[in-house]
Amino acid sequence: MSPARQIGSKGGRKNGKSAVRFGRGDVASSPSFKFVLVCIALILLTAVIYSPVSGYPFTNYDDPDCVTQNAHVQAGLNWQTVRWARTAMDASNWHPVTWLSHAAAEAKAAYQTGLRLDPSSTRVQT
Repeated sequence: MSPARQIGSKGGRKNGKSAVRFGRGDVASSPSFKFVLVCIALILLTAVIYSPVSGYPFTNYDDPDCVTQNAHVQAGLNWQTVRWARTAMDASNWHPVTWLSHAAAEAKAAYQTGLRLDPSSTRVQT
């Protein structure tokens, strides 16, 4: 007997259409279920492989130029920073979206810690 069985009356036809019902075990053999299992396995494998990285120290290859010592980024997200980001070639790169995302992260961190940025300078006021 096949895993699919006909339901309904008159040889499996109901209202002129054939009705097929699959058994319980057929879900595990469906292509979408296998795809989901492969995706979950890849996510878990990636997490296991990269888990030691969480204990590594922070690197400072370009962070002083791009974030930690960049006065425009440290000023937070404002119109002056947006204007600067569109034309800046600091750190030998032109990446305005990156500059703006760093500035937004700085502004968010300042907001969450209760510090506010002085819009006329890069000094932080408490």
